[in-house]
Amino acid sequence: MFKIIYMKLSYLSVLFYLFKSSNSTNLDRFNEWMETHNINFQDLNNLDRIFNNWVENDKFIENMNSANLTWTLGHNAFSGMNSEEFNKYMGLNNKLIYSKNLITVNESEQLNLFALPESWDWRTKGVVSNIRDQGQCGSCWAFSGTSTLESATAIKTGVLNDLSEQQGVDCSTIREGWQDMGCNGGWYYDLWSYVTANGGLTLESCYPYTSGVTTKTGTCQKTCKPESGTKILSQVTVTPYSDSNMLNALYINPVSVAIEADTKVFQLYKSGVFSDAGCGTTLDHAVVLVGWGTESGLDYYILRNSWGTSWGESGYMKLARGSEYGKSGMCGVLSMPYYPVV
Repeated sequence: MFKIIYMKLSYLSVLFYLFKSSNSTNLDRFNEWMETHNINFQDLNNLDRIFNNWVENDKFIENMNSANLTWTLGHNAFSGMNSEEFNKYMGLNNKLIYSKNLITVNESEQLNLFALPESWDWRTKGVVSNIRDQGQCGSCWAFSGTSTLESATAIKTGVLNDLSEQQGVDCSTIREGWQDMGCNGGWYYDLWSYVTANGGLTLESCYPYTSGVTTKTGTCQKTCKPESGTKILSQVTVTPYSDSNMLNALYINPVSVAIEADTKVFQLYKSGVFSDAGCGTTLDHAVVLVGWGTESGLDYYILRNSWGTSWGESGYMKLARGSEYGKSGMCGVLSMPYYPVV
């Protein structure tokens, strides 16, 4: 079946090349990309649209990389989508809305900033779980909040468990009496409020993630018990708009943050220190910072995403850090930083 479709696609692609391209290797590269990322399609029209998007993104990648910037772009599992399709797929069209019922405390610890190391990476401490993939569900907030909770628990207990994002997606919702909206968006700190009342969060093995495939919020299941040590005692509000306060907090725990991620450059990021001037501060995506460092004289935060390992540096980004990127930081990263205390 695939061979027949490939032949028909080849015919469509040849017509495309006659009018718009002289690169005869594109079709082979596209086919290799489809196989690598196990790309599915509905019909030939859908397949042709994926191909056209891939070709346009391929040109964009080549043009951007030829500028010798501090970062590079590359193909990933999302190369067959244009910006509008990608933003809809990830739920980025729904901008994050600040909660009216946020209750937090100020920084619980103050450190000597000058005593901090030049680089710090919680991944090397064994307290950061493997990269996840939120799929076609606007559940980034659940992945961000669950990740920082996993790390906080591991730092305290020495045990790193995979906790359930699906429990947050299903149970910390408005229909369950909380503030989040499942696949339609939410906030990590609203998830933590639910976790506090619930006595903790359960394991992924008991309550596995399914919304990335179903694209829908599920029904809250209450048979899985909270994992020991995951009850949240308080939420720390990191003073916003400050790199020094962010570093101070990051030395204590990975930090949940919100950014703007709806640009094509962000979609196709591959490596290097990301400092795109076109990345705004209209917050639409939740991620986690797990450390900091310097590369070729450029300071950066280590950003943990929830888009699988094909994106970025195996699921991570080096996000530019410094006062030259404005009050809110690159992509707004300094605007809404929080972490849980267990």
